[in-house]
Amino acid sequence: MPKGARTVNVTVIGVFHFGATYGHLNGYRYELIFREISNIAVIQKGKKNPEEERKAEQKWACGGTNPK
Repeated sequence: MPKGARTVNVTVIGVFHFGATYGHLNGYRYELIFREISNIAVIQKGKKNPEEERKAEQKWACGGTNPK
């Protein structure tokens, strides 16, 4: 994670497991094991108020009007 990043977009390649329980006290039905993380794009740095975060996500996050 880039230093100071609050929200990032990434491409993840890995294996998705289901059909058992996983994690702490077997509390999860799914598990994703990352093999590769690439295309890291910082969407927002530092803590912002909720309205600023929502606007940044609507513009820059995956599916936004101008995704990075």
